[in-house]
Amino acid sequence: MDELLTERTRYSTPHAALYTPWVELYDSQNSSTASISPSGAIAGVIAKSEIDNGADAAPAGISINGLSGLNTYYTDEEVNLLTANNLNPLRFFTPADYKVWGARTMSDNADTRYVPVQRYGSQLELSIRLGTAWVIAEANTEPFWTTLETQIQTFLHEEWLRGALVGAAPEEAYYAKCDLTTMSAEDIIAGRTICTWGVSLIRPAEFSAFTLIHERTPGPVDTEFPAGYTLRTTETTAGTLNEPALALQIDNAEIGSRYKYYIGSTGGPEVLYSEGEVTVGFFSITEGRIASLSSGDIHVYLSLTDSSGNLGPWVSPTKENNFNWLMFLPTIIKQEKK
Repeated sequence: MDELLTERTRYSTPHAALYTPWVELYDSQNSSTASISPSGAIAGVIAKSEIDNGADAAPAGISINGLSGLNTYYTDEEVNLLTANNLNPLRFFTPADYKVWGARTMSDNADTRYVPVQRYGSQLELSIRLGTAWVIAEANTEPFWTTLETQIQTFLHEEWLRGALVGAAPEEAYYAKCDLTTMSAEDIIAGRTICTWGVSLIRPAEFSAFTLIHERTPGPVDTEFPAGYTLRTTETTAGTLNEPALALQIDNAEIGSRYKYYIGSTGGPEVLYSEGEVTVGFFSITEGRIASLSSGDIHVYLSLTDSSGNLGPWVSPTKENNFNWLMFLPTIIKQEKK
């Protein structure tokens, strides 16, 4: 951590952002795990965020698909320390959910501290510059200045209407000016048209770690997590069309606890998820959405949480399955072949 923070002090630029830690990917062909820089994954997250929500939206709180783990898992205190130093941590939430947990640049200037502010501001500037390229063919006169000012205002007004700019009224969100107050006589004689414009950009609300405390009357506390349960699976069919399905058999389950499971394939990022309450110690679940997964090795993991919130261990199918199972958890990567 100290080395990372020291490295951070070497840079101050709004044109770069630092994300940590490195990510782990599972190579099914070589049955190995590779630890790589998160740069490629982050570029994809930012691109998708801008396509889906616009460049003004913060690319944070977004899941990264396809990861098998992180090479470092930060505590809440470490996350607060990283964000305070304009570093963007990646965080683990469930075995299938790793999120980007920050959107800060490496700038020490508060005006360019956030990734969406910097990228959206650059997008606006480029859009206005390209959209007004026609001015070089016009006479540098007052009617032309009014037309140019109106065009910029119209563009910024549309951005305000879609919620990208802050302000209860247009005059609070943007301005554009092109007249004798923005140009001197020398500018006009030289053929220079000078407009000034400004916008009130949204600063993203970042994620900080907090502690939630509920005061209750002291009493006995259950700290023993569910244990001893096992998971077996078999191929089956479901529905009137007899589509491929997976039967999950849970043995020795704690009655009153809740189960949750994830099913995925090495052939694609899709993940099936389900949860429910355990009413009997031995029960079966038929998962009929298997056909929606991409071709590849199936991976399954299941856990139980008791009524006190104690999370039991994640378990995978036993070796008596009819599948070629690929099991991965945050710290365990294991392949079992029949």
